[in-house]
Amino acid sequence: MNNIILKKFEKYLLIERNCSLKTIRAYIDDIILFLDFLKKFWKLNIEINEINIFILSQVKEKTIYAYLVYLNYYRYNTAASRQRRISALKTFYKFLYNKYYPTFQCCTAVNNISPITLVVRLPKYLNLEQAKQIQNVFNLGNSSNPLRNNTIISVFLHTGIRLSELVNLSIADFDLNKDEQFIKIRVKGNKETSVFFSKFIMDKIKRYLKTRKDTNNALFISNRNERISIDAVADICKKAFKLIGITDKKYSTHSLRHTAAVLIYTQTKDLLVTKEFLNHSNICSTEIYAHVEDESIRNAVNSNPLAHFKI
Repeated sequence: MNNIILKKFEKYLLIERNCSLKTIRAYIDDIILFLDFLKKFWKLNIEINEINIFILSQVKEKTIYAYLVYLNYYRYNTAASRQRRISALKTFYKFLYNKYYPTFQCCTAVNNISPITLVVRLPKYLNLEQAKQIQNVFNLGNSSNPLRNNTIISVFLHTGIRLSELVNLSIADFDLNKDEQFIKIRVKGNKETSVFFSKFIMDKIKRYLKTRKDTNNALFISNRNERISIDAVADICKKAFKLIGITDKKYSTHSLRHTAAVLIYTQTKDLLVTKEFLNHSNICSTEIYAHVEDESIRNAVNSNPLAHFKI
């Protein structure tokens, strides 16, 4: 994409907003989609690269609403996807306002759009019994490296870290003379934070490392003595779900992170604690776990034998 404005926006996201490359790519893709919509909607006889500040300043609220209709009925975007694309537009127009003022003074069109009503979709997670079972689901009968695989599952469940964070763990990150400790890791947005590893997890890691005879610094390695890949860990988790009887394909490594969060919130009933545990930058991302608790209460009430008593 050779659009000069988009190039500057990309630089703004990287340097001033400190966004990850994955987030920047998502923002740029969303804005390109919007520019493509403008070209078609206004029947502009130009290339997307030629869309300039003057054209962008002509966007009114009705244009944004037409874009939302387009996303909904022609691209079949969910409410969450539409909200994400509008959020990207708001960031883009804020950038335009700050960068090109007073040449560009219009940024109210996007800001006046009300938040889209989202359907709360509860994350896939394991109940307590399943969480206990899955930590020791691998054995020599179903895996060539059961100790490593079980340790990976336990690290997910006890720390709530993401897949990319787990594969990037190194032995040098740990002081193996300590039973428990905080580990510095790089999280979403390329920020550094601390993650607590309990004595239970440290004991599992030490037990696993005793079986290693290599000199690789990676904490978890493949059968080729290389740092384990994201795909390999995803396959391990997929097999673990299957071994405990879960065949729903929507369960993933992230389901283990959700499980860790649900267990923390269930014990503490404190969203702030859960937010810190998950290293969320905004508590809005954590509020979904309160809905999980609501769903559990609803299920418990509905399972009461008196709930089905005929009047």
